Amino acid sequence: MILRRMADAVREQNWFTVIIEILIVVIGIFLGLQVTDWNEGLKEQARADQYRERLIADITDDAAQFQLRTNFINEVLTYSEQLLEGLEGEKPESIDEPNTHDQPNALDEQWVILRAAFQASQIWPFEMVSIAYDEIQINGSISLIGNVDVINKLANYYSRDRTQLNAIAGTLPPYRTLVRGLLPWALLNDMWARCNQSDAYGVQHLKKCERPALPALFSQIPGALETLVQHPELPFLLRQRMSDARVRLVLYRDSHNRALKLINNWRPANDY
Repeated sequence: MILRRMADAVREQNWFTVIIEILIVVIGIFLGLQVTDWNEGLKEQARADQYRERLIADITDDAAQFQLRTNFINEVLTYSEQLLEGLEGEKPESIDEPNTHDQPNALDEQWVILRAAFQASQIWPFEMVSIAYDEIQINGSISLIGNVDVINKLANYYSRDRTQLNAIAGTLPPYRTLVRGLLPWALLNDMWARCNQSDAYGVQHLKKCERPALPALFSQIPGALETLVQHPELPFLLRQRMSDARVRLVLYRDSHNRALKLINNWRPANDY
């Protein structure tokens, strides 16, 4: 229709009409391009928002796991220190309820040390969630999630922190291998059943279990404890285990703080 009017105007040498029709065409093309760019911008913004929400969800989960692992390692260290006191001849501080059995208190004190040896060997593997970040890197959308400072902080979080955490989580402590190998199977099985529990969310809880009531089990406590304390490598491996736990605490604390700072780049602190 427009081309027909322009052709008529040219034949009639109506240049004013020709100019008007040309302007209409140009403006139409311009507006069409603007609408296309606007739609693409909306789509890109929607993708950016989606990526940010997924990153926030992943990092928020990491932060929660860092805090849970910190609590867990502190419990492990408490039992480790209890065992170390027992090995050095000091009376361990009991964290049990008052004795409810008919056996002498000495057996309960031996159980406290033996239980501490078992709980000090506990581990709780952890791997950072990076599904969203890995996807963003693969499809080249990293520029959508924030400025250069945010991108650098994310790269640091997912490279250095993940590498360090995976390094300490990738091997079993030699102390754990030693203790699990020396404890009688019946006692070890009883401890697994009564002294350690995982809830529906996979959170580990180290329970303050009393010594076993069955004579067939508690009669093994003195011999099992003697086997442990007489092993020449136990004190060294225990201190090594405690040192490793301290390193984990520092890494979990630092990673937790970095995770919260990253979340704050996109969301106020009172929103999560």
